[in-house]
Amino acid sequence: MTENNIHFKISHGVRNLADEMFYSESAASLMKLLARTRQNPDLKNVREISIGEKGILLYLVSRPEGVPSGELSRALGIGSGGVANLLSVLDRKEYISRSISPKDRRIIIVSITEAGRKAITDLRCRIQTRLEDLLKALGEDDTRELIRIYERIVRISRDGIPSAHSGQEGA
Repeated sequence: MTENNIHFKISHGVRNLADEMFYSESAASLMKLLARTRQNPDLKNVREISIGEKGILLYLVSRPEGVPSGELSRALGIGSGGVANLLSVLDRKEYISRSISPKDRRIIIVSITEAGRKAITDLRCRIQTRLEDLLKALGEDDTRELIRIYERIVRISRDGIPSAHSGQEGA
């Protein structure tokens, strides 16, 4: 092995370490920024419905005939106990109704109520308005760049993150 090859491998290893540190620090910074965004007092009214409650309401809004509670668990990847807790909260808020299946009395059918439909529609409108305000503050160029990056993140998440070692010289 020549001195140049040794130097390349050493400097390549240092670069990889520097890259790893950059991405680690960047991920930590992004996590902090996202946490601060969620703590924004302007978004307080958006938090009146939890993420799990939103998931259930969004699932039910396109299924006016209702669905068995077990389907909610499978579709949303939430355990049956978690779904039961969320349904209790949504029932207290009068956003859903529960009834016994006429085909099988062991099955509970969950449907969205008019109040639930209104709550999720209002929430979507408030979020849309808030996002429009944020995007206007960013400006057109930064908004286009943000959308481009988010689309790339979605594509990478969907297709899988490439191996850190794929395509590297000398790997």
